[in-house]
Amino acid sequence: RVERPPPPERSERLKRLVGRLCSPGVQVGEPAPVEVVPAKLNQRALQKVLTTHVPGIATFLYREQPGSSAMKFLISAYMSGLQAYQNSPLHGHLTSLLRLVVHEAKEEKPGAVGRLREVAEAFKDCQAVQARVIERAGLKARGEAVDFRERVVALVGEYKGVALKMVADEEVRARGGPNSHVDPPHYENR
Repeated sequence: RVERPPPPERSERLKRLVGRLCSPGVQVGEPAPVEVVPAKLNQRALQKVLTTHVPGIATFLYREQPGSSAMKFLISAYMSGLQAYQNSPLHGHLTSLLRLVVHEAKEEKPGAVGRLREVAEAFKDCQAVQARVIERAGLKARGEAVDFRERVVALVGEYKGVALKMVADEEVRARGGPNSHVDPPHYENR
């Protein structure tokens, strides 16, 4: 591990800014609880919805690994949820949101096919990315509107995310990565 010098002393203004950015006042609120959405489609019907609305999905690979069909993982997640969240409070939440996105795309509701495509693309990446995209798309499907203040708070949250990515990248490099065990997306979720 590389030893770093202590950070320089922060000005009073910078301290107040950091304090404000880390305060609950600039955090997006928790979404309302999601009702349980049952799986309405069997595997064959789901596959038809996916191939109809997501061009090229049959060729999508999970993390570019030959033989690892992203569609197979998406179907599995629809049927029984994301494996990484199986024993967490998020499991039912994410599973229901995924099913909602799929069902609305099947019904061809406005914007639903685009949301399904976003979710399908996310299945090329790790489950942490899949979960974030499922939640974002599912909440859009539920029509959770945001006002100007919430948009500004979300923007600040995105900047926080960028800062976290920068720190994660720096830490991963300090630990000899990125590699298959130490990579920025997984480090961010720790």
